[in-house]
Amino acid sequence: MNLLWMLLAAPFNERLATIRRVQEIPRSIFFSPKTTVALVNGLAAGAGADLALCCDRIVFTPQSRFSLFYSRLGLIPDHGALFLLARTLGARRALTLALDAEVILGEEAVRLGIADAVLPRDDPALQRLLERWSRVPSSCVTAAKQALWATSGRAFEEALEMVAALETRLLDGEEQRSLIARTAQMQVLMQARQTRRTEEDASRVRLPHRREQ
Repeated sequence: MNLLWMLLAAPFNERLATIRRVQEIPRSIFFSPKTTVALVNGLAAGAGADLALCCDRIVFTPQSRFSLFYSRLGLIPDHGALFLLARTLGARRALTLALDAEVILGEEAVRLGIADAVLPRDDPALQRLLERWSRVPSSCVTAAKQALWATSGRAFEEALEMVAALETRLLDGEEQRSLIARTAQMQVLMQARQTRRTEEDASRVRLPHRREQ
């Protein structure tokens, strides 16, 4: 949320430049000549979901959840998720995931083609899977990705530029600012409740009395 507050306070051109700078992260993942693997353990929402999708391989742990949270703030994915999901799921399903902020669990992610597997972090099968992927010669990986970039690389760059401009304009909207402020307030309340629960749990702990000798 800190970045969002900074973007809200910035003038249009500075906001656009900041979004473009942040987009260097998904760009570096997407155009990496090496195999990139995302291990999703817990909640991947918003930018976390975006960045996972930029990877070549995605593995979920059983407790993982995936959501394009942006629409709850009146925003759109700005790290390439719409472009990447449309190529995997089709435009209609990708749009539905983006606008509904639907939460996807591991097995559903595999069924949709978002994830490659669902495995616990300590499962030996996960290590075997990573080792199998790592055995592919690096020159082969690079050549395959260069062939992919020949058809999709420019489109990915254009998609990033488009969503950067759209997101910059959306952040001027009164509805977006209201949703962001409301979400930030809810987060503060949730953190306060969690702190209170932690303090209450700690107060219930009683050390055993030592017996007098």
